[in-house]
Amino acid sequence: MKTQYFAFFIGLLTVLCLPACTSDINQDDLIGRWEIKSAERDSKPTESLFDTFFEFRDAGKMSTNFNAEGSAKEADFVLTGNLIEQKGDPSNSYTIDHLEGNEMILRTTLLNYNFKLVLQKQ
Repeated sequence: MKTQYFAFFIGLLTVLCLPACTSDINQDDLIGRWEIKSAERDSKPTESLFDTFFEFRDAGKMSTNFNAEGSAKEADFVLTGNLIEQKGDPSNSYTIDHLEGNEMILRTTLLNYNFKLVLQKQ
């Protein structure tokens, strides 16, 4: 019986904490140039993305070389909650797992590979 109460308490605490623990991400928090600090492809460290960058500007504009060609491309983007949607060609979406100070962690899929990108603001 104590185990059931404990499990209920932990579940309730988790549900109550979720809204408080999730911080709203403001588009202004993204503005600037972000470079790869470390990266994983399908949960394995990769160094092939060493020169990868994301640059976010006002008015929903961005550029990045994180694409199949590896060349810098300009695009529009929309931030909804913790999801960055890159518009145009190429288009992609990035989930922000963490954004605090000068560090951001993005998750995305490209060419059927799952990526975790740890970025440092320059």
